[in-house]
Amino acid sequence: MELSKDQTDSVSLAALAADAGVRLRAGQYDWLASSYGYALAYDRPIPDAIQQELQASLDELGATSLVKSDLPPRTSVAYFKPGESFLFAVATCELPTDASGSVQLELIVTIRDDRTYLCIEGISAQF
Repeated sequence: MELSKDQTDSVSLAALAADAGVRLRAGQYDWLASSYGYALAYDRPIPDAIQQELQASLDELGATSLVKSDLPPRTSVAYFKPGESFLFAVATCELPTDASGSVQLELIVTIRDDRTYLCIEGISAQF
C-alpha cells in the first residue's frame, strides 16, 4: 500500500495497524492481501500465506482463534534511524487469542525513490 506523507505519523500508522488487525481477526485475508500485501508470502498466494501464518501462530500458542472484540487492538509504532536503510517504521498490532498469549501482526513502512509503502511483514505468536 502506498502511503501519503501525512500517513506516516504515529497516530496514522497505529490506526492502519489496528485496521489490519481487525481485518485479520475477521478473516478478511483477500482484503489484507490486496491492500497491504505480505512480504513473506514467498511463492504462496498472499491470502493463503496470511491465513497459514495466522494458523501457525495460533497452533504455536495452543489457541484455536483470535478473541472477538469490539475494542480496537493494542498497537505500537517505532521508527528506524533516518538514513540507515530504506526502512522507515514498523507498526505492530497485538491480537489476544482464546489461549494464553497473542498474535502479533507487524507492518513495515519503507521509503524508495521518495515514495512510502506499508506492507505486512510478519504474523507471529507472542507468549
